[in-house]
Amino acid sequence: MKIVAAADASADWKNQAHYVCTGYNDETVLGDAIEAEYTGGTGPIKEIQLSPGTFYIAGDIVVPPDMTIWGQGREFTLLITTGDATRIRTGGDGVTLSKFRVEGSAALVVQHSGFHALYITMQVDQQQQGAFMVMPTTDLSNITFEECVAIDCGRYGFICTAYAPGVVVSSMKFLRCQAIGCGMTDRFHNWVSGFYLSDRVALYNVEVDQCYATGNWLHGFTVGTPSEILGGYIGSCVAEENGIVRIPDDNQGAGFDVVGDVTCSGCYAKQNDIGYRASCATALSQCVDIRSRSISYRVSGCSGIRIEDCVSTYSEGYGIRMINTEAPVISNLHIIAPAGDGKACNLIGIPGSGVRGGSIDIYGEQGGSPSFIKLTDSSDVTITGLLVTTNPNPITQVGSSGISISGLVVMGSNGSGITTIQMEAEHADLAEPMTVGDDVSASGGRYVWVPDGAGTVLYRPDETVGGTATFVFSVPADDTYYMWGRTIAPHGESDSFYYQIDDSGFIRWVLPLGEQWQWASGSLGESGRAAFPLRVGEHTLVIKCREDGSKLDKIIVTNDWDFVPDGSGASVDIRVVEPIAITPDEPEIGVLVTLTATVTNAGDQAGSAMVGISVDGVMMEGAVPISLQPGESAEVSFEMMFMAAGAKHICVGVVQGNQLV
Repeated sequence: MKIVAAADASADWKNQAHYVCTGYNDETVLGDAIEAEYTGGTGPIKEIQLSPGTFYIAGDIVVPPDMTIWGQGREFTLLITTGDATRIRTGGDGVTLSKFRVEGSAALVVQHSGFHALYITMQVDQQQQGAFMVMPTTDLSNITFEECVAIDCGRYGFICTAYAPGVVVSSMKFLRCQAIGCGMTDRFHNWVSGFYLSDRVALYNVEVDQCYATGNWLHGFTVGTPSEILGGYIGSCVAEENGIVRIPDDNQGAGFDVVGDVTCSGCYAKQNDIGYRASCATALSQCVDIRSRSISYRVSGCSGIRIEDCVSTYSEGYGIRMINTEAPVISNLHIIAPAGDGKACNLIGIPGSGVRGGSIDIYGEQGGSPSFIKLTDSSDVTITGLLVTTNPNPITQVGSSGISISGLVVMGSNGSGITTIQMEAEHADLAEPMTVGDDVSASGGRYVWVPDGAGTVLYRPDETVGGTATFVFSVPADDTYYMWGRTIAPHGESDSFYYQIDDSGFIRWVLPLGEQWQWASGSLGESGRAAFPLRVGEHTLVIKCREDGSKLDKIIVTNDWDFVPDGSGASVDIRVVEPIAITPDEPEIGVLVTLTATVTNAGDQAGSAMVGISVDGVMMEGAVPISLQPGESAEVSFEMMFMAAGAKHICVGVVQGNQLV
């Protein structure tokens, strides 16, 4: 290993260094150190260690095969590039670069396989196409960017661009990388984006995982223009406020621009021009969009695209706009309160470019106007789901045929009266490491949490690890429902859960910070209130650990938008108050018996609950939903048959999780 000290490094660093730079054309000294280590170093891996301080680079740095160059951290080791179009580039396979920062005009260029960059920040101008650039002249494989950041660059943050025709890049990964403000001041051209996965390069098995893009000129993440793409994955990424430029074409400015054989899963888009743009794409799954400026989901040119368990909320334009698409399969798409264009909130087809075949399962809420869905020049589309609206004509059709809406339930908003359902967290069905804690200030003196250090699952809510609390509840009518939780989030690393209702997909729930119990509405990420159109009957809510140390005391589900709980929650107290009556009073073996109990709401808020029965500690099927006004009582009855003589312990109570209380 050779140590290279900057001109402004400390005396200690200079004393131990093999080479000391002058602060002028430092690439010369670095080149000498690289050559000496490459030709005379021992071991299979050659290493160059850079001291803290500033290195001034006026020419290219070429890193030979199997060499690692690492600094002391991007806060301490800085490379300022003074030459036009300077490049730090690979000279062979197996290069690793880490722990430094680059400013000026340089680009980090990869032209060989087995490359690994980690903990590198680029803050560079508009003189080259990208900050981190993969530029293959032949087929490449196993390229990884990890914890790298492109910030305030006048160019693409990350780009893979063809240096020669017909090349293939396989197994390229971007892990926990960030592109921030690319193209915001100066720019290489008007299409600068945060992540641009392919410019005329064939991609096989590209992965973008847990990455972040915000404030970029055009797209946050774009697959680009690959000559071919197979097995692409964009997962658990966040895109916020991208699409600063408003090119006069509504297919621009997306948080996620997905093309070809790519699955986009568990991603979060907020206040982009378009949330998700899918062209000839494969699948979107468990994705969320909040307050897109024009469209949450724009789909075009696709055949058989799958959109599963996705959410659009408060779009300033359309929730979904789908054109020129064959046989889409859309399931459990929640669209809440899109603004629309004054005529329609969602477009299925436009004149001359409709949707042909397929199914759309949608759950939506809107006000009285405009129409929720407008179908144009489309055919043989089946629409199912639930729509809560006061618009008497929520579906309009123009030039369309074979449209089936018999499976779509349309209902007026809040037509069922007020329902408020309370559930103690400790009564939920818990999966480790979710466990019960004690706190005298919690409702009932107990709460649930994943203790500090027991398991944080920040980016992969679909993984089985993490710990869950599962609640089962029943609603008395079709309506839109909202969730509240009484929580403690003691600091920024313990302030979130994931949650899902039925098959909504897991949604990130960010909690207000504080060391005292406070109420948090079920959110969509860091903003936006989640709304769930639910059918009458039983539903399942799952709370999943995202950050250990977050605490949950109680859950409230209500259809009252204006309801805001305080203290330990709304006073809904549904309980069994009378002894169980058995008819006949002397049961016989093999004869049907009716068991009846009286249930009352002793609180001062209307509420609902599931009332169940257990025999000898075993919960029986057939719990009964009941809704009661304050002070109201009602009888519930169960029928069963005993097949053997003997004493039985029978209990009737309110179902919470897998318990009766």
